[in-house]
Amino acid sequence: MMYSSIYSSGAIYIEEIEQRCLLVQFGGAAGTIAVFGADDTGLRVRKQLAAELGLKNPDITWHVARDNIVEILNFLALVGGTLGKVALDVMIMSSNEFDEVSEPFVPHRNA
Repeated sequence: MMYSSIYSSGAIYIEEIEQRCLLVQFGGAAGTIAVFGADDTGLRVRKQLAAELGLKNPDITWHVARDNIVEILNFLALVGGTLGKVALDVMIMSSNEFDEVSEPFVPHRNA
């Protein structure tokens, strides 16, 4: 069935998003890690935190580079559109004119 292909490619895309887009946020309101001083302590703490949480340590603060958030939202929109298409297909196939999809009659369900 073609739907299994859609879901398989979606699963692959989820793995790619996890690798690229799930970033640790550890840097204060402005993303500068200034509270740790001028040395690289803040960067080392952020790297360790990312490793412990299983997230990616960003090269720069993502406060200004929101493309990862946009990519996640685009994927969620794609999932919503795909599921809507599947639902519409099932609805059309179950109409009386086509009757390609139906539920079995079960007396106790009153359906």
